[in-house]
Amino acid sequence: MRKMVFAAAVAAVFGMGSASAADLSGGVKDTMFSEPAAVWSGGYVGISGGGGIMMTNSGESSANICYNLAACGDFQGIGGIVGGTLGYNWQILNLVLGLEGDISWANLDARRNISANGSGYDWYMGSNIDGIATLRLRTGYAVGANLFYITGGAAFVDTKHEAIANASACNTNNSSCSDGWRTGFTVGAGYEAMITSNLSLKGEYLYIGTPTDTLVNSINHQDTYLFSDNAQIARIGLNYRFGVSSGYQPLK
Repeated sequence: MRKMVFAAAVAAVFGMGSASAADLSGGVKDTMFSEPAAVWSGGYVGISGGGGIMMTNSGESSANICYNLAACGDFQGIGGIVGGTLGYNWQILNLVLGLEGDISWANLDARRNISANGSGYDWYMGSNIDGIATLRLRTGYAVGANLFYITGGAAFVDTKHEAIANASACNTNNSSCSDGWRTGFTVGAGYEAMITSNLSLKGEYLYIGTPTDTLVNSINHQDTYLFSDNAQIARIGLNYRFGVSSGYQPLK
């Protein structure tokens, strides 16, 4: 009789242990593999806006302007930007890869006014960014509805450069100007958060660099002016993602 009672007790203990182990295993599995994760894959369109700081380094081929009149060197300005975004993401577990393009109107203006102190010349050196477009790759890490990413690619910058003597018109006498799009590069980082199934809000920083622009005076062909620009941009954006029925799905 005692043997039967003991055997029944042992069976009950082991049965409870097996059930607890099964429950624990299921709980661990559910915790590790069934936590909901945001669905970042798919196309999206958005708007963005913010501000930037523009830095220009200027130079000149002769000693007349840069050295005697100290009209060259570094100068900077600030301004705003607003534009639109189009992109696509591919998600592999927590890794999110993306391709994004954007174009923005900008008003980043850097200038330097120089009084020649009686030499007969008053100089204005100016640089302005009127538009910025980028085509970038994004690499991010998703934590639920949060996405942290780095980005980089090509930048296309609409710039105007001016070296103006005595308020004369562009490309007359000693004055030279240029206006057009130039190709450079951009790198940056950002954070994006889903606020609904289809809407996400992001904050982003970009550094933009451009090649040196060389201005040759079209009248006397004696003076060559050099401009090199970079800009640092901070902006926020709102994106709408297409074809998303639910903002979350369980990890497999």
